[in-house]
Amino acid sequence: VGGPLANVIAAVVLTIFLFTWRGIPESPILKQPAVVVGALNNSPAGKAGVQAGDRLVELDGRPVYTWEDALNVKTLDQPGAQLSAVYNRAGQKIHLAIAAPGPSDGFRERLGYPLEPFVVFEPTPGMPAEKAGLKSDDEILSFNGQPVLSWFQFVEDVTNSGGLPIELMVRRGDQRVAIHLQAVQGQRADGTMGWQIGIHPFTPEVFRPLPVQQAIVEGVVENGRNAGMIVGGILQLVRGRVSMKELEGPVGITRHAGRAAKLGMPYFLHLLAIISLNLALVNLLPIPILDGGQLLLLGLEGLFRREFSIAFKERFVQVGLVFILLIFAIVMYNDVRKLVPTHWLS
Repeated sequence: VGGPLANVIAAVVLTIFLFTWRGIPESPILKQPAVVVGALNNSPAGKAGVQAGDRLVELDGRPVYTWEDALNVKTLDQPGAQLSAVYNRAGQKIHLAIAAPGPSDGFRERLGYPLEPFVVFEPTPGMPAEKAGLKSDDEILSFNGQPVLSWFQFVEDVTNSGGLPIELMVRRGDQRVAIHLQAVQGQRADGTMGWQIGIHPFTPEVFRPLPVQQAIVEGVVENGRNAGMIVGGILQLVRGRVSMKELEGPVGITRHAGRAAKLGMPYFLHLLAIISLNLALVNLLPIPILDGGQLLLLGLEGLFRREFSIAFKERFVQVGLVFILLIFAIVMYNDVRKLVPTHWLS
């Protein structure tokens, strides 16, 4: 297990270095007044009656001045917990009861959307956004004439478009450009199908440097959180809730590394930390030929209180090798497939 342990240590050390050198990333909205710019109709906030222009002033008895104050209210993240919220609407206090969150509801769905402008980081080759002429660094201003206030709202708008024509107004430098396109059905990360146009967003972040002691604690916590997400993703894959098409190999990693390098060294080092942690956890899977497979073999020998024959161990390793080669073939196919324009495959 020396290899996985070294990978974990490398991930933690890189994260601690980043948190002390550049700082912990934070959304710029945290210090903004808790003013809502919109709420989705089917979200807990929308159903409770939250409207654009409302300012959150109290949440479960705690005063709220900024979005950071709201996020620090512990009941916000408790599953099944209802919220008692007070909003200032045109000088009047409005008391609202906000229902418990659904599985995918975050604070935006529960309290309303803050103003979060975003730009297009990279259109996906062969997808409608690229074909229609959307470019990196375009700022999306409106969707079918309605203002776009955040990435989360934009995704909801695309999802609800039903494949009908879409008009986007974007800011490109000093110009405003109209983009016309239609979403296509595609597979999401959870394996379900949905309407997509094929863009990756970039929302600017601010960084707050941490003292070394706090950086150590936050670095360990951050990697623990990432490890939980990686393990959860593996379990979703095993249960069939995530498609094998989502797996990526060397080509995909290179593409992500290029994106991170474009954003700057902190993002690139953060990606290296995540890759190192991924390698550690994957290497611990109970698959013959990996470290986890060797631990499994030792465990079985201890359970049966005897050492298996050389022939059995050879077959054990061969099975693992075939499995690894099969996975490698799948990820390479996925990588190459994403490089090929969509119309070539249709």
